Amino acid sequence: MKRREFFLAACGSWFFANSCPAVGTSGLPAKQKVDVLIVGGGIAGFSAAYEAGLRFGSNVVILEKGPMIGGRSVFAAGSFNAVDPERQKKFGIEDSVELMTEQVWEWGGKRANKKLVRVMAENSTDAVTWLENLGIRWLDRIFVPFGGAFPRAHTSNLIRGGYEYFSAINRAVRKLNVKVLLNTEATELLVNSKGEIRGVSANRKGRKILLETRAVVLATGGFSANPEMVRRYSRLPVPSVHTTANPDGTHFDGATGDGIRMGMAVGADVVDMDCIEFMPIRGGRLLDYVGGDIFVNAEGRRFVNEGGTRSELTTAVARQTGQFMWAITDDRSDKGDTLENKLISGEVQQAATVEEMASKMRVSPSVLKQTLDRYNEFARQGKDPDFGKTTFTQTINHPPYFFGKDRLDVHYTAGGLRINERAEVLNTNGQRIAGLWAAGETTGGIHGEDRMSGNGMLDDIVFGRIAGKNAAAFAAGS
Repeated sequence: MKRREFFLAACGSWFFANSCPAVGTSGLPAKQKVDVLIVGGGIAGFSAAYEAGLRFGSNVVILEKGPMIGGRSVFAAGSFNAVDPERQKKFGIEDSVELMTEQVWEWGGKRANKKLVRVMAENSTDAVTWLENLGIRWLDRIFVPFGGAFPRAHTSNLIRGGYEYFSAINRAVRKLNVKVLLNTEATELLVNSKGEIRGVSANRKGRKILLETRAVVLATGGFSANPEMVRRYSRLPVPSVHTTANPDGTHFDGATGDGIRMGMAVGADVVDMDCIEFMPIRGGRLLDYVGGDIFVNAEGRRFVNEGGTRSELTTAVARQTGQFMWAITDDRSDKGDTLENKLISGEVQQAATVEEMASKMRVSPSVLKQTLDRYNEFARQGKDPDFGKTTFTQTINHPPYFFGKDRLDVHYTAGGLRINERAEVLNTNGQRIAGLWAAGETTGGIHGEDRMSGNGMLDDIVFGRIAGKNAAAFAAGS
């Protein structure tokens, strides 16, 4: 059973049986007035709902077009970056808001809005504490996640941290009696003659409903599951139109750009739409951290810094024979619970020797041995003159070896609606659209060309909470 199928079976039934009805999925009349309306039932939407629900409770409504809540967050491994001096000091790590801001900005090609990056960094410690207060228990480790640059990642679970974070937030939202309408697709933002938000038109099981409100939070995710939008905006090769959340194209994936489309229809500006991230995740890669594996091409040679940006990895893989890579690790790495399923499915294989591995990979044994020997020497020295890798956690020379092919799928779209530090959506003149906020992957300007791993759910929670607070304050004063 593949990872997403496992989660659909394990998590989906739990959400249907427990979370959704308990939050409240009772129907609404064809026309209804609410205080705060949130479009999107993922981690950003629920974070916004928590803050709005503290003030308005059951008069906060979440619209979710899919059949279950949680969005992509419930399938995420859960690396969660934060400036966390107390925990980081234990591991000899010196960090600061200023350092995180600068690193994230530079990692994204200096394209992001630095003010938004700083807001995310400044609120990261509080986000960790907030999740703790909701019941999350962090593992005793701080690490560099795959696609990251600095040891500030936290996790509560090696393979299902996102599921645990969302579950904790959902339990808190449930207690506030926030209403959730599943299978309800928002289709249009309603505005008055002044361009102020006045509500949302939605389709609920084939029936049109109108929800009147002056405060809307768009948290519908990005557009990675919209192949036409991906092709239109991507400036890099597009090796696949499948997504890492739905690699086989057989499951529901709601990241089709709905919030971006609705925002643009009422004059919202967009930013960084060409910043589309690809990632190998559906095949041989087993680790969610940097330093314990090596990537080689069809000839058995290393071709990239395994700890580099995803943009660099995408470009490098696209240039290789067959546009694929082999991910190799050994017995000492921390693989999580995906190993057994990938061994059963054949996505990952096992070998007792380098020669056996080379035979199964159909590469030259001498070339593969030379590649591993050279890499292991770099790992011992902590320096990589070939590709500039700086993070090593081990050598890879302790059998059995685990290896498998991996290809690139669309993982994340870093572009979207332009917002300010209050998560207010801005129009093409740089002015806020009254009554409209956005959070999560629906927005742009926070990550730039390449999102640093571990910042996705951090972004969702930080700006989701900011959007929810400000939307509620606006609704209370209107």
